[in-house]
Amino acid sequence: MTFNLSVKDLSTVAIYSVLFFVLMIAIGFVGFIPVFIPLLAALAPLFGGVIFMLFLTRVDKFGMVALLGFVNGLLMFVAGMGYWVVLTGAVFGLLADLLLKSSDYRELKRGITAYSVFSLWVIGNFLPFYLSRESYFSMISEGYGQEYAQSLSVLMPYWLLPVLVVGAMVCGFIGAKVGSQLLNKQLSRAGVV
Repeated sequence: MTFNLSVKDLSTVAIYSVLFFVLMIAIGFVGFIPVFIPLLAALAPLFGGVIFMLFLTRVDKFGMVALLGFVNGLLMFVAGMGYWVVLTGAVFGLLADLLLKSSDYRELKRGITAYSVFSLWVIGNFLPFYLSRESYFSMISEGYGQEYAQSLSVLMPYWLLPVLVVGAMVCGFIGAKVGSQLLNKQLSRAGVV
């Protein structure tokens, strides 16, 4: 499979990447309160569903969703979320793109499922809590204070990672369903049924 994207396709990806990024930054502000950090795995996919379903009305070539995932991850990395989010953005963007391509980007049910998979990009934000725990919490302690880091350590036990994964997928599914209902006319006009 090759990426054969036009300037218009790249512009579309850029616009929706910015929309996604702005939404994720707005949602991320709740993370200043430690108890809300785990909820970000649910909130980001839930609210991102509308943007993704609107993006789906413009997608008709393989690579657009993969590129959206990669660019979103790259923007999150630049915002300080670590390098794992670039990898998860690229991987789950590509998997979502493959799912969508199998229906030629026109099957709504496949679009909803694809967004549920795409939503797993958010897990890249949480991997440092589990893969480099000591150094990550030390860095958080330096930036936000010992009390914040300690609260976060308690709120992010190892057993929570699978819950975050499932939560991201389920909330992605819900977000895409809500988005598809809100954008029913636009999706129909674009041939996504």
